[in-house]
Amino acid sequence: MSEPATSGIPVARSPRPVAPWVMLGGGLVLLAAVFGLHLGGDFVWDDRAYLLESARVRSPEGWRALLTEPFALGGAVYRPFSTITLWLEWQVFGPSIVALRIGNLAMHLATGFLVFAWLRKLAVRAGVATVLAWMWLVHPLATEPVMFANARHDVLGALCALGALYAWPRATARPSAFVLPSVLALLAMACKESFVVLPALLAMEAVRIREPSTSLRRALAPVGVPVLAVLAFFGLRRVLGISSSSDQLGAGVRANAVHFGTIVLHYARLFFTGQNGPTVERYVPEAPAASLVALGLALALAVILARAASRGRTLAGVALLGLAFFLVALAPNVLAVPALGQYGNRYAYFPMVGLVVLAGAGIEELLLQFEPSMARFVVGAGVVVALFLAASTSLEASAWTSALTLFGRDLDRAPGDSRALYHFGVAVSREAGCPEALPFFLRATEREPTYARAWHNVSGCFINLGQFSEAVEASRRALALAPGSPGALYNLGVSLVSLGRRDEGIEVLERALAADPADAATRGALAAARRLE
Repeated sequence: MSEPATSGIPVARSPRPVAPWVMLGGGLVLLAAVFGLHLGGDFVWDDRAYLLESARVRSPEGWRALLTEPFALGGAVYRPFSTITLWLEWQVFGPSIVALRIGNLAMHLATGFLVFAWLRKLAVRAGVATVLAWMWLVHPLATEPVMFANARHDVLGALCALGALYAWPRATARPSAFVLPSVLALLAMACKESFVVLPALLAMEAVRIREPSTSLRRALAPVGVPVLAVLAFFGLRRVLGISSSSDQLGAGVRANAVHFGTIVLHYARLFFTGQNGPTVERYVPEAPAASLVALGLALALAVILARAASRGRTLAGVALLGLAFFLVALAPNVLAVPALGQYGNRYAYFPMVGLVVLAGAGIEELLLQFEPSMARFVVGAGVVVALFLAASTSLEASAWTSALTLFGRDLDRAPGDSRALYHFGVAVSREAGCPEALPFFLRATEREPTYARAWHNVSGCFINLGQFSEAVEASRRALALAPGSPGALYNLGVSLVSLGRRDEGIEVLERALAADPADAATRGALAAARRLE
């Protein structure tokens, strides 16, 4: 049972000394059993482009570029802290996917320990906090953050963010006590842009631990330090010429509300059903009514919990904190998921901490009604659920052996999904070439006619097969969907030159080179075209 509460939310009680070690040791055994046999294999998906084939990651001098340049294509992804850790591992262990995945796994275990520690700080009893942390560690949604080396941005960012939340002191603490959590907040931002919401989460934590004698204004004042850190980070991005804008911001309130409701439904459903979505899955908004009803129900639940907390129901305050955490942490995906056109399982990694807190509050409320006879039963049931989740996650992890097995599993789940078709086609093209891959790219364009990347690969395959007229048509479709794309311009220019339309081809290749002056293939194709008579 919890001790007397402060501000409607419980104050931490002292944990049993053995409990943290039980959680940590059990978590280590679970993770070793789940992932241990599956850490090897190939570099898959974006790990090939951004790690295996990245000169910046491979080079001993690459750290300079990682600190001053965008990490990913498109020029808007700047994640210096997490990418430096990837670079460091590469320098020590070389091109080892096992080492990179073990690095993610170690950070995942540390993050799980902070989930446990925060639950204890919220007055969730040791046994319940332990099994909930284990369930979080081995939930199928954790597969991608561990097995996908590039998910380091999410895992390390979550570790820093939870560290900041756990270490956040009361407003009456010495100013020096705010240095560590503020630095951790800045490092989280330096891992991934979505942690921009961390000051809001810190504000929630500041209110939670506020003493009755401390005014709300005084409790929130120290949050200004991480806010300034976030603003300074965005200022640094601007100085370095890295974009911080999003086209999705102009989509309108109603459209973004529909997107938010869709995303909330998607990830809440996966979490509570113990499932993992396909690695790549096309994003399709729910019907506006369904999305808005989902948000309305979440808001209504928040109001009910807030009223209960104001009347001294301490666990209602914990549940409200968990619900708000989930929604706030998930909010940045409204800018990412619709723009990318596909879900990513790793996007749920940090937000689902809030759902764990919500579940912890619900279980504690249940135990208060049936204490003490139900406590052991609930903990035992939690262990069984954790083992079930572990078995499911181990099966998910086994698919990460190669791109063919990974995206082949996606196709088994969703045979008609355009994103799964495209990525499986990319894997097939590497193994067997364009004759085998082209049908998958064509099916992707049939399923999603506005999928620019699929049209680009269709044109590339037609070029490789010597079907230049078809390549011109596919290149123009790709350009119509992604105007100014250097790759689509390159394919169109090469196709036109190959058809004897030399002047047109040269003009297009010049545009491609202007769009990407560093591309050696475009430079070479342009030089060859100019030599033709």
